[in-house]
Amino acid sequence: MTKEHKEHNFHGLFFTIVVFILVLAGGARGHSQREQIRQADRISGVISRDNILAKAVVIPDLISKRGALLVKVTESAILTPSISGISALVQEIGIIKPVFSFNSQKQWSAASLAKLVTAVVAIENLSSDQIIKVSPAAIATESSAGNLVSGKSYPLMDLLRVMMVFSSNDAAVAIAEHFGKENFVSMMNKKASEMGMSNTRFFDSSGLSPLDLTTAEDLNRLVNYIFTRHINLLTLSQEKIEGATHPFAGYSNFIGGKTGFIDEAGGNLVSLFNYRNRAFAVIVLGSKQRAEDTEILSDWFLVDN
Repeated sequence: MTKEHKEHNFHGLFFTIVVFILVLAGGARGHSQREQIRQADRISGVISRDNILAKAVVIPDLISKRGALLVKVTESAILTPSISGISALVQEIGIIKPVFSFNSQKQWSAASLAKLVTAVVAIENLSSDQIIKVSPAAIATESSAGNLVSGKSYPLMDLLRVMMVFSSNDAAVAIAEHFGKENFVSMMNKKASEMGMSNTRFFDSSGLSPLDLTTAEDLNRLVNYIFTRHINLLTLSQEKIEGATHPFAGYSNFIGGKTGFIDEAGGNLVSLFNYRNRAFAVIVLGSKQRAEDTEILSDWFLVDN
């Protein structure tokens, strides 16, 4: 073999080794970049499923080069408020898209939030000065909130007031008895259906039955309806007096709302707040600390940053 042939073979072998090393390095780098892209995709998938407007922290850019194509992925890591409720919703009145939504389609015992529909049905079918007699059976209903007297008659607006301020079960039952209990519950369910509350069902006017079910989304439809057509009902709940059940009654930005509690439901709370001259509903269901949860959501979303 000539000297020229040896040198030629050596150069060829050297070139082959270099190419082999470059291929291995490129494969390792490609694997690393593919893993980065997969991680970015997983992050993107989580964020799109959450679909939450919240405060965010920027994740460092992940850059991948595939041939001549440069792919840049930038996403935000979502930070959500921590609450004890099993369901929550923050939404501006009259706006379709929520500011914050957590299990908002989950059915849950309405408890005394059912009284909001009781109030709507009553005020739409009776005059505000309609006289209603409170029966001994109504007074015998669990809890004596409202200090109603057996056998005494009251104007409808007085019963609505003690129902909204003190969450009086006696008043809710007295109103239902005026129409006939079964008939009134049927009217409640019909009205709920008309308002688009498709995942809501009532079995009594007071909310004492754990079978009274609703969702945060349905309750948002309800408060939108009340705010638009019967805001005087919300005004009643603003009153800050001894025995008032709503924790935000008396607050300057509190538009109105309703409490709800039975053992099976835990703490439920519907609150409407004025923020920048716009009304926002904050709804919490199944909470261990409903006032604190509502305050957390309000401080998180309804403040100037």
